[in-house]
Amino acid sequence: MKQKIKTCIWGSVSDKMDPGISSHANMLALFVSMYNNTSEKYELSFVNGGGEHGFLGKFNSTAMSLGIDVTGYTIPEFYKLEKHVGLNKAGRLIMVDTLEERELKMVEGVDNIIMAPGGWGTLEEFVSEIIRHEVAGSFNGNGDKPMIPMHILNVDGYYDWVDGFFKGMESKGMTRFDIKELVTIHAGVGECLTAIVPEDDRGVLDLLICS
Repeated sequence: MKQKIKTCIWGSVSDKMDPGISSHANMLALFVSMYNNTSEKYELSFVNGGGEHGFLGKFNSTAMSLGIDVTGYTIPEFYKLEKHVGLNKAGRLIMVDTLEERELKMVEGVDNIIMAPGGWGTLEEFVSEIIRHEVAGSFNGNGDKPMIPMHILNVDGYYDWVDGFFKGMESKGMTRFDIKELVTIHAGVGECLTAIVPEDDRGVLDLLICS
């Protein structure tokens, strides 16, 4: 039986998102499907906020159509705005009571976290997880909370400003830890996907991406 590699992915749920960016969501799902169907060791699965539109909506719908394991978490207030039809029909939508509980459930037991192109909610989720690592003393090998590798999917240079922000914090002494211990910025889907696949099986993915 294959070992599951579970990844939390956060991203836009806006129905006004640039079509050029949404195409990367489809590409991500296609590469994941190709990898899952080829690898003899691992299977990639995903958890997110259950979006029906935007980057997450595109990724979720394509991923589920390709048989990829996707689970979504939502709260009653979000469900009123967006019915999460696809995940709901598939029985893969889980309702929780609060935003904080939703965030904690999404990162529970995951091997990786990806921040795809998104808005305020995406940024808040990502930054909150960085702060949880800091509060738990995870940096420099301290604390009880294991460090979860966090990845930024910087397609079309969408998150170039975040890289500048990180460098600015470090140069001005605004942070007590090296953010590069935790967060890696990737310029494309293939590079980001390679980072979440275990090292002993990356050769399989490299062949798929290059073919």
